Amino acid sequence: MKYEKIFLENGFRIIFERVSGAKSCSMGVWVGSGSCYEDEQNSGISHFIEHMLFKGTHSRSSEEIARAADMMGGEFNAYTDRELTCYYARTLSADAPKAFDLIADMIVNPKLDKGDIETEKGVVIEEIAMYESNPADLCMDTFYLTAFEKSSLGRNILGTRDTVSSFAADMLRNHMAKFYSPQRMTACFVGDFDRDEMLELCKKYFANLKPSDESITVPCAEFSPKVYTLKKRTEQNQVAIGFKSSSLTDERRFVFQLLSSMLGGSASSRLFRSLREEQGLVYSVDAYITSYLCTGVFIISLGVSHGSEKKAVESVVKILKEFASTVTQEELDLARNHYLSGLIMSLESNSARAGRYGMSELLLGGAMSVEELEQKIRAITIEEVAAAAKELADFSKACICAVGRTAGLKFYNKVASGEL
Repeated sequence: MKYEKIFLENGFRIIFERVSGAKSCSMGVWVGSGSCYEDEQNSGISHFIEHMLFKGTHSRSSEEIARAADMMGGEFNAYTDRELTCYYARTLSADAPKAFDLIADMIVNPKLDKGDIETEKGVVIEEIAMYESNPADLCMDTFYLTAFEKSSLGRNILGTRDTVSSFAADMLRNHMAKFYSPQRMTACFVGDFDRDEMLELCKKYFANLKPSDESITVPCAEFSPKVYTLKKRTEQNQVAIGFKSSSLTDERRFVFQLLSSMLGGSASSRLFRSLREEQGLVYSVDAYITSYLCTGVFIISLGVSHGSEKKAVESVVKILKEFASTVTQEELDLARNHYLSGLIMSLESNSARAGRYGMSELLLGGAMSVEELEQKIRAITIEEVAAAAKELADFSKACICAVGRTAGLKFYNKVASGEL
């Protein structure tokens, strides 16, 4: 299917895709506001604004928003990432106009009441505490802070207790004036809906917004190879070993995507077979690439007990060092089929399609067709995979973070220096 894209005069973008046989509509607004655009003083402000938009508009209270969302059923939520914020819903087709009217009103007419701000500070600070108590979440936050210590990309999406405590209505409004400008927003509708009605709603809420005069560039993110261990009383240790990788504009990201599947992204992957099925050292092991506009990271994560940690990490090191010279065509074919079948099945979900279109339009100016993506995946050669794997064999270029009752800094420094 091919989607329709419309530009309003002020730069606001709208994407429509009608899906035959659908009885629901997945929709959302993607905003170019995320933690990578923040500084030390306002860290966490994008996420805090996301919370505050549910606290009421000039015509709806927070309770009225909640009741309206519950009345429609389906999904009604939001999330903040490093490069964007998204407000989304999935409802029955008949309720789609009401759902989008709610989302648009929240974005364009937020109340940002002083009392609500003070209340929500406590909620977000509790959210920070919740993530800090989870070894996996804490390890990833620590990894980003360490790997991108010189860049805003590394900052915690939630912010810190101090920055959250400092937020005031003027700060929130100033940030929204800059980042919630029409040229930094995209609306998307996938499923069954009245196109003309949705277009009129978009015009009603967004056509009169004035574009921001400020030029916003994507911050450069320098990757820092480093070792960091955080001692914490946990039942299980969490380890992240990461390398600099491909950005969203680098087509080698597809090579690394297949490499991640071969290493740890499937039940037949080498790390899963060796560490879990053959040696019984871990319950969870994963490998994945996350790409951003300016850079990317390839991460291997482990959830492992204190007693098995050293042996598990040593096994990871061995597998990564030997992979480039031992990778087989069969492994590549398995990874290719795993990736493509997963992609095709995921896009049977209208919510997944909307998410793909919305994010791609906002960050890249459009989504690659499934046919073009499949062609690129099928063209990847074993030589390209081997060349990418070599980049994961030099641990002096890795950022390594471990959280829990870890094996300690001395052990991980040996990993980074190549002594293991």
